[in-house]
This record gives sequence, C-alpha cells and structure tokens, in this order.
Amino acid sequence: MNILVVDDHALFREGLAMVLRQLDPDARVQEAGTAAQARRVLATPPPPDLLLIDLALPDMDGLALLRELRGEGMDCPVAVVSASDEPALVRDALAAGAQTFIPKSTHSGDMLTGLRQVLAGRDWLPAPVRRALRQRETRQQPILTQRQADILALLCEGCSNGEISERLSISTHTVKFHLATLFRLLEARNRTECVARARALGLPQAPNQT
Repeated sequence: MNILVVDDHALFREGLAMVLRQLDPDARVQEAGTAAQARRVLATPPPPDLLLIDLALPDMDGLALLRELRGEGMDCPVAVVSASDEPALVRDALAAGAQTFIPKSTHSGDMLTGLRQVLAGRDWLPAPVRRALRQRETRQQPILTQRQADILALLCEGCSNGEISERLSISTHTVKFHLATLFRLLEARNRTECVARARALGLPQAPNQT
C-alpha cells in the first residue's frame, strides 16, 4: 500500500506515519511538507492508494490543492486531517472530493477505523463531526421560495441553466438570479457545492412544473 501524508509539521507527519503502518505493516508512507512537494511525489509512480492532506499548507490552501488534483483526475481516497473541525470547513472538504474529514484531536484508533472504511470505498466521519454537522444543518436550514426550491431540485438533477429555463418556462436571466440567491443561502461557491449542501440538508424535492 502506498500512502502520501501532506502536512507542514514534520513531527506530526512522522507520528502519523507510525500510526498508518498499523493499516499495513508493509505500507510505503511518503511525506510532503508543501503542495509543491506533494505534486512532485504524485508525479512519480506508483500513485498513492490513500492521500492524507492538511488544509494549512505554507504554499497553497489544502482545499485548493485537493480541488486541483480531483480536477486532474486523481481518484485515490482522500482524508483531510485538520486542526479545525468547523462544520463549514468539513462541508467544503467533502464537496472538494474528500472521503473523510478527521480532526487532529481524533484518537488514533478511531482514525484507523475510519481509514479502513475509506479504503473499502465508503465515506466516513468521526461521531463528533457528524453531530456538529447535524446541529448546524438543523439550525441553519434555509427557507426557500417555491421558485427557488424548483430551481434547486432541477439543479440537483444535473440540469443546465437552459434546461431549467425550458422546464420552468422562465428566462435564463431569472434562473441565474435565483441561482445566485441559492448559492448565498447555502454558502456555496459553485453548482457542485450547492448540490452537495442541498442534499446534506435534504432540500431537493421534485420540482413543481404545473
């Protein structure tokens, strides 16, 4: 098994490498302290079976790096490991393509349990993170107008602006206006994040096209 740990603190990387070898005593654990170093490692075969990445890298935001790597076709499981456990940050990491978000305060045994789930192809979050997400979602679920709800439902179906316009018999300008409002209400920066957050809140419903 090939594992890459990307974190700017050498002591943390070394400690994490020792924990990760409990997944596989023969695991090859490589380390990178910056996004640039991570890219150099990733450019050399074989590709990693698991990538663990911190968000606070000295040369690049970890989420930005993750988005770039996913955009370039990297398909290995990714665990974000961070000193922060803010729900908004967790949602951003999952929307960017991470399979799990593990606060650095997590017990090593729980981390190993979660990483085994991720390596088996399943998403996983520590129980405290799941609880925090549920509390935030319950507290901050936005109230949508019927038109906003209809557009959101079609967006979650994968419809383009033109398709939404046609199905709801409204102009594309109106679609764009409502999408901008939805992005603001759901704290999303793009369509992918908007869909991910809407589904997490249980918002998408069948559009009313009568």
